[in-house]
Amino acid sequence: MKWYKRDPDAFKGGTLGLSLEEIGAYTLLLDDIYARDGNVPDDIRYLCRLWRCDPRVARRIRARLLELKKLENSGQLLTNLRATYELSSPDVTPYLKAKTQRNQQNGPTHLESRIKKKEERAHARATPPRNFKTINGGRSHAEQHSVCAAIDRLLAQGAQELDSGTIETDYVCVPER
Repeated sequence: MKWYKRDPDAFKGGTLGLSLEEIGAYTLLLDDIYARDGNVPDDIRYLCRLWRCDPRVARRIRARLLELKKLENSGQLLTNLRATYELSSPDVTPYLKAKTQRNQQNGPTHLESRIKKKEERAHARATPPRNFKTINGGRSHAEQHSVCAAIDRLLAQGAQELDSGTIETDYVCVPER
């Protein structure tokens, strides 16, 4: 399972009395229980790797979490009552399957839509390219913008109208040196 529903208030309430070290270990273990669909071995070496700690620390934290009933030892696996319930919920499996199928069909649409919006915003600004400096003849930024927009419209209609003198401007874009 790549994600799971988490209730921050329930977590804060359920971890009252735990040290910061125990809360961190408990969080990593819960994440691992969900990621491995509840198949987390009750093995000190495994917990040492997961928690990045010494075996003595892992034994102490494991014993404390078992004592407080945050974890249960079911055979050779460590489990959590709520995680077991959530993983066996009939609502979880169909939702995950449907989400996986949607992602496979649609592909990276979010990224593509962000790129498209960024390109549209850049085109709508009607400002000179960054490697150009503006000689504006004393115009304000708003006036420069309207002149750029007028030039863009004329360019879209055809270059012959520019030659006929329909617009007079001293707004010039020149390459920077």
